[in-house]
Amino acid sequence: MKWKIFQKAKSSKKRAGSGSKKGASATKSRVKRRPRRSKETPFWVKPLLKGVGVLSCIALVIFGLWYAFDAYYFKSTDLFVVKDAQKNVIIDTGKTLTPDLIKQILGIKDGINLFSIPIDEKRVQLMEKAPSIKDIAIVRYMPDKLKISIIERDPIARVEIDGRVVDDEGVVFVRYTRTSGLPIILGSKKIKSAKPGDRLTGMEMAAVRLANSTFRPECKSRFMSVDSSHSRYLLLKFPDSRRSKIAWAGMKEKSAKSKRLMIKQYDNLINAMSNDIGMEFKMFDAQHPGRIFGKSSNF
Repeated sequence: MKWKIFQKAKSSKKRAGSGSKKGASATKSRVKRRPRRSKETPFWVKPLLKGVGVLSCIALVIFGLWYAFDAYYFKSTDLFVVKDAQKNVIIDTGKTLTPDLIKQILGIKDGINLFSIPIDEKRVQLMEKAPSIKDIAIVRYMPDKLKISIIERDPIARVEIDGRVVDDEGVVFVRYTRTSGLPIILGSKKIKSAKPGDRLTGMEMAAVRLANSTFRPECKSRFMSVDSSHSRYLLLKFPDSRRSKIAWAGMKEKSAKSKRLMIKQYDNLINAMSNDIGMEFKMFDAQHPGRIFGKSSNF
């Protein structure tokens, strides 16, 4: 009897053990079959998409406002219209250009819309057509006024070709009035072929700087002409027919030092020419710093 009970207990343990194994395998299978979770969206994507959306809305609003402004202001026939160009367009010109010529070049007339005038384009166009203009300022005044201020170049010397002059920046332009007393720059090929709008360089520009320096209040004398055809010096001719070579360090350079040396050398030359000894000579050589040589005959 006892043996049978033992056998039953043993068999029950086997069944219990087999059941536990099946339960474990079933649990593993359920873990394996569990569906995978999808990858989460990075945290920075949503703010980025939101920012792109906001910027797109702002761009659309700006485009809409610009379109409305263009349609309402630029193309309107009622707003910002110059009804009387003679009265409402103020032109401050220089010595040679006339207001009517400026209006013609800029295309200003009665009934024109202020915003229909391409100011930057017209400014460049006017300066190209008139090299004598140094600078232009065009300002709109609402609702229907326009002010144009023009600064013209001041000639400081004539070039060899009749009617052409040059300013202190070396720009060549045409001026026929009030130039008879200016010195003449001559001699070189660049001067002979200079056209309005050209800018002088090299020895020609050195001649321009020297001519401009003679307008100083403390300058005692001016020369009548300067020959810039030589590579190492300028040849000056004075109203009393006396002549002089002159040179200084850095003649072709635009610097404060070169300007200082130029003025010092020229003033020394004038002092040497005007003293009792210098009055006896017709030719001078001022190519060496601080030394002026006088000669009685030609170079």
